[in-house]
Amino acid sequence: LTPGGGINWLVARSVIELRSALAPDIARLAALRGDEAAADRLDAIVDQMATQPEDTRALQALAMDFWTTLVDASGNLAYRLAINTLREVYTQIDDLLTTTLADELGDLAAYRAVARAVRAHDDAQAGRRARELTERGTRSLHALIEAAQALDPTPDHGGSNP
Repeated sequence: LTPGGGINWLVARSVIELRSALAPDIARLAALRGDEAAADRLDAIVDQMATQPEDTRALQALAMDFWTTLVDASGNLAYRLAINTLREVYTQIDDLLTTTLADELGDLAAYRAVARAVRAHDDAQAGRRARELTERGTRSLHALIEAAQALDPTPDHGGSNP
């Protein structure tokens, strides 16, 4: 958020790009390094998601748990730091993200596909499925940013550059 309470669209776009770049590799490494407990946790999270398919706020929280579990299974400390940063940004604009990411959050088949690939230690499939899943949200987020920038054509789009 900007000091005035608006959204800095440069930061938002950067976070989206970071998320898109990291998600496939996080899933890939989780498939290579993850254990049975991580796979069980992923399955349990998707099962929880299935019990509340219309509650996008709950799905958003569970999706964050899903990605946190993947990061833990990846064994990559830098990814842990990155997801902590993403979580911090998300909490500032969670209402907006929950609505914008509804299509991605509701794609339980895609979450299950990532979880299955991790359980099978199929790193290529895990990365591919994670990319496909996050691309749904990325398209929606980019559309939101473009619409917001059309309403506010100033160079910094509502906030100072970082």
